Amino acid sequence: MISEAIVFSYCNQFYAIELQHFVTILNSQDISLNQKNNEIIFCINGEKKKGSLININKYLGIENRCTDENSSIILGKLNNTFFGFGITKVEEMLNIDDKYVEVINEEDNEFIKGIFSFDGNYYSVLNIGKIVEENINRISY
Repeated sequence: MISEAIVFSYCNQFYAIELQHFVTILNSQDISLNQKNNEIIFCINGEKKKGSLININKYLGIENRCTDENSSIILGKLNNTFFGFGITKVEEMLNIDDKYVEVINEEDNEFIKGIFSFDGNYYSVLNIGKIVEENINRISY
């Protein structure tokens, strides 16, 4: 099976998320915090959506912060829930044949579905379902 994915760099490493979860790329000006109830608001083409801003460092085992106010934010949606996380740069969209993805044992890293190689680089496919599930208490519907 071939899946479409958005590939991006973060902390000098490459990652991918399946296109079915991708909504758009935002910048920091497209996000606000509702101080009254501590909700994150994403502005998508003038429309406001509640969701969760996820610190993916925790799930990728990265200690350093690799984003700043000029970084991009990938906005995704899973089960009608919007989520975003900072990235260094969107690289491209790829069609990935699943037969080239080495599946990762969940005991090794439950937040990575698999790894594949393309053009001399290795990409980790994020397990968005598991990452969002871990943040469910902070997500507004």
